[in-house]
Amino acid sequence: MRAIWWLAILGGGCKQPPVEAPAELGALALFLFEHFEDEDPAEVHAGWVNLAAFLRDDDLTRSAQDRAVTLPTLDGPALGGLSIPVGALAVDQVPVGISGDSAFPLDDQLPLMADPVQTCIESSTTVWAGRDFLTDADCFVAGACERMETVTAVRRDTALAKVWYDQFKTYRRFDFEDPDGAPVRVIAGRAWTEVVFPGDNDTNSWDQLFHLDVYLADGDRTLRWFAIWSSVSIGVLGDDLYAALIINGLEEALVYGDELIEGTQDSCPHDRSAPAPPRD
Repeated sequence: MRAIWWLAILGGGCKQPPVEAPAELGALALFLFEHFEDEDPAEVHAGWVNLAAFLRDDDLTRSAQDRAVTLPTLDGPALGGLSIPVGALAVDQVPVGISGDSAFPLDDQLPLMADPVQTCIESSTTVWAGRDFLTDADCFVAGACERMETVTAVRRDTALAKVWYDQFKTYRRFDFEDPDGAPVRVIAGRAWTEVVFPGDNDTNSWDQLFHLDVYLADGDRTLRWFAIWSSVSIGVLGDDLYAALIINGLEEALVYGDELIEGTQDSCPHDRSAPAPPRD
């Protein structure tokens, strides 16, 4: 069992109870999603320290399928103030977590987050994605702002279904010291959809999507952690196949991101300069 970070908080001249973050990975994923927007960052800081310990110990040379884990359902207080879309059920979620890394440092990841063209930053089933910024992206990239709020229009096109959906995503910076005094730098994004989005033929739908996307500075590289809770209504698609598609898509996103940082685009099959497809 991984060590739990206890953080003593002083307030009003009295010592308050210590802050505890879960050590078990599934509970930790729910904890981090729930406390993402806390005004007092003590709890989420404790969570990042525990996640960092996991990521630094993980064998990232394993296959994506071997690195992936099944997470608990995201519901109730763990939603951190968000809501399951009307018509969707938490029990239908296919919850997947997976670790990874980028060969490039944390600061090199920032232009990808602030790129209005998200095509070839997400997976190959995202044939087009355009991001609008609800707050100042330049301020966030420069390090002068602690958060960046976005909404991305996403066109998914698979052999089984096609859909448009809108995904909200908030990024936050978390810079602090761990109990040993070592600096910890994290940028995390929390994403969600607000409604059920019908597919092109009105028989399929993308019902819910909640996503925690973590970037942890680790010297010249960046450690990554993805946690996704989502569900779709596609008749022939079972949970095991859907989970495998999610895992494959997250692995593609790691490859695509590094290629864009280094100025290549060898793996992504899409044209980043293409206009948006028609949306009814």
